[in-house]
Amino acid sequence: MQSETLAYKLQPAGHEEQKPKRKITEPDKRLANAFEEWLNSGPISSVSRLAHGQASYLLKNLTPSVDDVIALLLAYQDHPKIEDAGLFIMAIYNNMKQKEIVHNAKIEKLLDWMGYNLCEDKILVNLSDLARLGEKSKGTIINYGNIAVSFGHTSIHCFSINYGTCQSFGSYCQESIHLNLGKVAYSPGPSNWNTFFINLGEWGVLKTPFITYIKESRRGGQIEVDQDGLEKAPALRDYVEELKNTFEPGRTDYKLALKALKTYTRETLESNIKALLEGKHE
Repeated sequence: MQSETLAYKLQPAGHEEQKPKRKITEPDKRLANAFEEWLNSGPISSVSRLAHGQASYLLKNLTPSVDDVIALLLAYQDHPKIEDAGLFIMAIYNNMKQKEIVHNAKIEKLLDWMGYNLCEDKILVNLSDLARLGEKSKGTIINYGNIAVSFGHTSIHCFSINYGTCQSFGSYCQESIHLNLGKVAYSPGPSNWNTFFINLGEWGVLKTPFITYIKESRRGGQIEVDQDGLEKAPALRDYVEELKNTFEPGRTDYKLALKALKTYTRETLESNIKALLEGKHE
């Protein structure tokens, strides 16, 4: 197999300056063998949990790097099942020792299942266009790509930050925070529990800040604060403005978004916003 070249796709946000092309050697042979066995094992997307577990088993004696992942995707980008490769890739990323992982791959087809079951201690920075991102995630995901279907669906204890575009951002989630500084097509759905939606970009038809806190969807426990509501709650308004000022620099440099996470974790955001909302609605 000949060496291939990866042309990095420069999104409008989230990238440091990089050389337009980066030389990638052929994938590690043992990794390629494991991937082929996984691809040819049967149905994948319909049994995502089992497929992810099988990938973890096949990878148990391997320690691939992010560069190995990119080389693998390039080598197999024409395989008919390549869209489901996110399940395999996430088995690699979840087992890496490094906490922060930057995924940037340019292939013709949209990968599905990226961010699937992301470990709670991991931070995944996505710079690629994908089908879905962050399904069942428990970690932190920063997105700069165009997500064709959904971002953050069924996440648990997840902090999802969107600088890119997506159709749906957060649904059927538990104890998660979804912070939007990009563009989201559809409004937040009610089928969430103890979950926050914070808009500092464009969400549906709204281009002004809002906070939606869904406490218990089955009981209709929901607090919504739009721009007018924020003006009537100065402490909450100032906190939202501070949040925007902290995360806005990350729009053009993902390292600054990572820096912002040192100040605002999911736990601190949840605690502070709850306190401010309770003060407003007591």
